[in-house]
Amino acid sequence: MKTPEFDVKDRYANGYCRCSLCAETTATTDNSYKIIEKSFNDSVIFFKVKQFKDERGYFQECWNNAQFKQEIINCDFVQDNMSRSRIGVFRGMHFQYPNHPQAKLVNCAAGRVIDFVIDIRPESIHYGVAKAYDLNDPSLFLFIPEGFAHGFYTIEDKSEFRYKVSDYRYPEEECGISLAKTVAPLDFVTCVNQNKEEFSFSLLDMYGCIFMNKKDSYSVSLNEFMKIQKEK
Repeated sequence: MKTPEFDVKDRYANGYCRCSLCAETTATTDNSYKIIEKSFNDSVIFFKVKQFKDERGYFQECWNNAQFKQEIINCDFVQDNMSRSRIGVFRGMHFQYPNHPQAKLVNCAAGRVIDFVIDIRPESIHYGVAKAYDLNDPSLFLFIPEGFAHGFYTIEDKSEFRYKVSDYRYPEEECGISLAKTVAPLDFVTCVNQNKEEFSFSLLDMYGCIFMNKKDSYSVSLNEFMKIQKEK
């Protein structure tokens, strides 16, 4: 499922590096991003950036504001975040509510994670629906708009997770819901990989070896969360 290797003999034709340190010129192409899948009425966008490989390794452009707005979606980001996690760690399902929702652009720079999203928009036909994405290569990115809870589970040790957010952190608005309690009694989530292949990811298997903080472990379901908000 990794990006296919470029033939080194054809590196000039393919344009394997765009960095200023390299003398080689590169061929221009129409699109920098390959959209793998759009979900939740085209709201969540799973895509891949071009990665140029040769005998030294690889080069990829991680962020280009103009290109992203042209090819993916018009969204402004204000902050970059990063975490490193051991194998078997679950972080989620997080969001800010109600005045400062965040859109996110996520990426696993090293290792492998299963990334989860839940539609928490009350007016959405997908309200309460969860889906997962297999982020096993640094060329893979996932755009998550406002109105979604987000979390991830690490499949490999020392997984580095990086993400941009569209609004700053407001601790008083940080919220979380339980993935397991929200999707129950299904106990699995449909997951898609970079080849657009879908498979069922078992939450029972995940929770058998999970590490999470106390705050996340005490989270309630989405319906319970919304009920609490209405009662305030």
